Amino acid sequence: MANLKITTYAVCIALTAGLMSSCNNDDVEVIEQDTSWTIDQGFIDDDIREHVGGIPTTDLVFLHSKLNTGDGIHEEGKTTLSFKDKILIKAGITRGNTKDITVSLVIDEERLDASKELLPSTSYQLESAIIKAGELTTNLGLTFTNPDVLKGGSYALPLNLAFEEIDGVGLTTNSKEYLLSLVIYNSLANISFGNKPEGETSNENVKLNSNVNSYNLHYLVDGELGAGSSWWSQSWEATAANHYLEISPQDNRLIKGIQINSENLNKRLTEVRIWVENDGGIELHGDATVENDGLEQYLLFEKPISSNMIRLTNLKSGTSNKVSLTEIQLIY
Repeated sequence: MANLKITTYAVCIALTAGLMSSCNNDDVEVIEQDTSWTIDQGFIDDDIREHVGGIPTTDLVFLHSKLNTGDGIHEEGKTTLSFKDKILIKAGITRGNTKDITVSLVIDEERLDASKELLPSTSYQLESAIIKAGELTTNLGLTFTNPDVLKGGSYALPLNLAFEEIDGVGLTTNSKEYLLSLVIYNSLANISFGNKPEGETSNENVKLNSNVNSYNLHYLVDGELGAGSSWWSQSWEATAANHYLEISPQDNRLIKGIQINSENLNKRLTEVRIWVENDGGIELHGDATVENDGLEQYLLFEKPISSNMIRLTNLKSGTSNKVSLTEIQLIY
């Protein structure tokens, strides 16, 4: 047993010595490791300094809001806008300051588009605001005090952000501009519901377009004045105030009006707004309310018109915006 232990020990010493003798400097390979790093290009491209217009060594005031578009309708001396009478314009600062900062909006007529008219100063009022110490945002106000002076036309109000000068606070270069764009349509009030006039009714030379249920438009020109004999509904439906139906005549005939057939009394058309488009632009021909309780109505123009497109909007039934129509024909 003693001889076995001695022999094993000797073998281990010999192997260890052999391994050590083989590991000299010539056998060691040094592998270099690249410890350099780069910034993702996405972070460079989305550098906050590009948004605020400078290196943020100072606190910069800027606008969150840059554009607001809307329209309105002028009828019988009154103008109704598509948005609330007061618009809130959000302003901010890159870092909360130790002092209150008063911000305001000033008109920049140099940015006014030549195709638009400067919004009359008698129609609105600008309100300044304060970014309180330690806070990051506030809301400036633009209130329409007399919208009735806005009549048919395109208006714009280009504004720039301004602020009370305070040490350590600057103005951004890229987010200091705001633009209000407004289109006012004159209602000609020359369309109404009435009795069937003399003349031809036809839909053979018209094209239809809509932003809802366009796959059912063919029912409006299939010759079926009612819902048809099938058990399923063969009609076109509008279910929201922003849904519209466009009728584009393919000839130059004078149009006296439009014959409209509804599916049933609950979904029959009772109110509608009519727009007419020609080469000179689009005109609002007015709103009309039905005066009879039947399923067939006649929208009549005071004077016959020639048009590239007639648009029906704000379609309503007696109880809701759900209107179901079965046939549309032009009256010549």
